[in-house]
Amino acid sequence: MSGCCHGRREGRREMVSGASDSFLDIGTLCDRARLSGTDPTIWKVQRLWVGFLKCAHQTVPHSFPVLLQLPMAQLEDALTRVPDLRPLLVAHVSSQPNIRSTIPRSTITLLGLAGAEAAAAEQQA
Repeated sequence: MSGCCHGRREGRREMVSGASDSFLDIGTLCDRARLSGTDPTIWKVQRLWVGFLKCAHQTVPHSFPVLLQLPMAQLEDALTRVPDLRPLLVAHVSSQPNIRSTIPRSTITLLGLAGAEAAAAEQQA
């Protein structure tokens, strides 16, 4: 009896491990969808959007590039639904000037970094 249950547990662990491994590469998954022409409007289907947000939260910091590519309304919704993401994303963008220069001004404003950006520009002048 115990051998049977042990085998089931092993199989379950393997399945969970395999599932988590596929979540670790969220950026590649989203890039492939975008490159293949798949409609990337995952936020239109509530269950998919909630799942996407859970996945993005579990794969921080690997999910940051994907989150920063979301349209403004969806990024705002993501940060509202998963409040823990905001400070992590702010820290990520703040610490990487090369990333900061490539994201839209509206995203900088949403993250609350517009004031910090203006202060940095004043210091340089």
